[in-house]
Amino acid sequence: MTSRTTPITSWLTEDQPDCAVGNRGYVICAIPRSGSYFLCDLLRSTGKLGRPHEYFGADALRRLGMPDYPFDLPSQLAMARKLGATPNGIFGAKLFPKQMRDQAPGAIYTGLSQPRLIYLQRGDLLGQAISLTRAAQTSQYFAKEGPPQEPPFDAALIRDYLELIVRWHAAWQQYFARLGIEPLRLTYEDVVAEPESAVRAVASLMQVEGPIALAPDQLVMAVQRDSVSSEWRTRFLAAQPADVPMDMPRPESMITLQRRIRRVLRMAGLRRD
Repeated sequence: MTSRTTPITSWLTEDQPDCAVGNRGYVICAIPRSGSYFLCDLLRSTGKLGRPHEYFGADALRRLGMPDYPFDLPSQLAMARKLGATPNGIFGAKLFPKQMRDQAPGAIYTGLSQPRLIYLQRGDLLGQAISLTRAAQTSQYFAKEGPPQEPPFDAALIRDYLELIVRWHAAWQQYFARLGIEPLRLTYEDVVAEPESAVRAVASLMQVEGPIALAPDQLVMAVQRDSVSSEWRTRFLAAQPADVPMDMPRPESMITLQRRIRRVLRMAGLRRD
């Protein structure tokens, strides 16, 4: 598996803090393109609120500079407690629905001794779907990651990801309800507009006292949005019928199958959109 350099590669290669295994932690429960890495960057920069990362995504971490990152859950739990900790013993991690689904029910939550949960969501679901569509087509998931690419507009793919986002959001709500837990809820829009407020909310959740300050010189993430996203929104909405049906999202397996069929047809020259 080939490693590649991204703005967050430094998170894995920089010196680790001199601290014992974290004893109190939190997990950011998120959906792709919800600003989760931006929030992780903010919290990490304080030096007091853990070093949240995707410690349960071995494939991603191997691509991002840790070729020997373990696949087994016990080792990943240990990594989250060690690599994800700041000297005060607070550790952080980030989870996407697939990573939670791939493990035994409750294994991560139990393995981390019932950490506090933070749910990060994006209010603008269509904007999130457009962002995910662009990233999936170009494999560019971070701002300033190589020269910008111009993927083709694909209304069907945007709809696919919009439906997946709705399903992933519902999965997290069901998970919280089954645990009987109300997580700390943050929105992408609020985190971008008032990052200090988001950091203070997490500090309060973890009962970390004393001044908590961002370190701007340590921040590496930036908002990845431009005029192309606005143009795609306009084109997508214009393509919707006036009597758009109130239908239920398709099963994830069907969305994946239909997406693959469209790709094959496009490669064969039988589909252009």
